[in-house]
Amino acid sequence: MVALTIFSVAVLLNLRVVKGPVESFQKWMLKRVGIAHIRDYDYLLNLRDGYVVFEKEISEDHPWLGKTFAESLPSDARIMVLGVYRVEGEFLGAPDKDSRVEEGDVLMVYGRDEDVKASFNLNKSDS
Repeated sequence: MVALTIFSVAVLLNLRVVKGPVESFQKWMLKRVGIAHIRDYDYLLNLRDGYVVFEKEISEDHPWLGKTFAESLPSDARIMVLGVYRVEGEFLGAPDKDSRVEEGDVLMVYGRDEDVKASFNLNKSDS
């Protein structure tokens, strides 16, 4: 019974006629508590049209290991590095071209799904 209720609410909230007013109410409430700029990152990053944000740990055999982003040129692979999680816990947001890729780094990248998979040698079952 509980599962049916949760399912019903989820379906109801995804109906266009309900979703619009619910999102408007959420934005109004967030602005009221002081969060003025709300962005729909799925929309801004076009994630529904084959683009993805993906995180992948750099292994010892990855071709970017030990190179700076200027040397590894992720843009040539048509992806953008949004951030790097270092093993020590540091986060580099929007890393510059001189940031060096280290073993164990987790890269957060953005790009077309097939370009991201190619850059990290992934097949469909890995993603």
